[in-house]
Amino acid sequence: MSTAHPAVDVLTRRVAVVMQDRPVVGLSTWLTDVIRICADNDKGLHLVTPATSRLTTPLHTALNGPGTRWVVRHDDTFYDGHTGRILHWTGEEFAPTDEAVISDGFLDESPLPAWHLTIAVTIRHRPTSQLTLGAALERLFHTQTGQPPVGWGTAEPATEPWNRDTLTDFCRDRAPRRTWLTVIGQPAGRALATLTVSRPGEYLDETIEATFVGPRPGHADDVTPTVAELAGGHQIRQLLATQAPGLPDTSHAPRWTGLATPLGLFAGLDALTGRHPQDLLDAGAATTATLGDRDRAGNWYTLHHVGEEPAPAWQRLHHVIARLNTPWLQPGTIRQWGQPESAPGNA
Repeated sequence: MSTAHPAVDVLTRRVAVVMQDRPVVGLSTWLTDVIRICADNDKGLHLVTPATSRLTTPLHTALNGPGTRWVVRHDDTFYDGHTGRILHWTGEEFAPTDEAVISDGFLDESPLPAWHLTIAVTIRHRPTSQLTLGAALERLFHTQTGQPPVGWGTAEPATEPWNRDTLTDFCRDRAPRRTWLTVIGQPAGRALATLTVSRPGEYLDETIEATFVGPRPGHADDVTPTVAELAGGHQIRQLLATQAPGLPDTSHAPRWTGLATPLGLFAGLDALTGRHPQDLLDAGAATTATLGDRDRAGNWYTLHHVGEEPAPAWQRLHHVIARLNTPWLQPGTIRQWGQPESAPGNA
């Protein structure tokens, strides 16, 4: 990154700093370009916004990776929009202060009006010329909204009308390179997903992270029929359903919303291979059911009981993962599934 991208406001040896002052900031084409260039040049990306700005889910997720940071201006201070940690400018980057202090701006206690259900699932395929992508994502939207997605794209806003053949052709033209897409549904602003298509070895994986906004919290039993339907038609490597309080759309404000609650985990055949059946059933108070047909069967672990706080469900998730053959999903990696780095006051 020898010269600054036009969207970059400050460039140092370590990071590129982009400043935005809009109410909602999305993962635009130019911002996607900046993220790619930073990754190619081993630089971090710091996005700076006022505390009144919100990020769309794709951008919020993209800024939770290595070397990236959402920097929020609050009065005369800065803090991390994901964790609330107070930040200071070192001359090279925004970094946490020595003391683990959480910003008052992050600890906004006003009630949140909605609930976000997030379903993260990886579907595995054998790549053939007849394979059409997007079927699992389309079925997931049907079960949660009653209708298919309406559009997809490589950035926000998603401008391509939903069409599985067109989407498949696009990914096939890019193969074996990894393809990341954003997918939108109806009602507008309340159903959104990202789709990552990758080629690990002889297989092809579709990794979906879909968020649906509702007026009240759901339960694991509400998700079970969706999981059963997906397991009956697709080879699921793993699926995790979580929920958390949120805004009335899928955007994220730079504030503490409380721990997400894991509702259930589906472990596919790969995760069960080589494990003793009794270990798989002894799931630390998680209810276990077998879903899917013989060739695609897996275990669905119900992690959350109605009326519980999130903590016991997280403990069950750790307990279950420790018994599975999942090198790609270990207890230490749960943060990427929705678990904050640490709760305010314990950072």
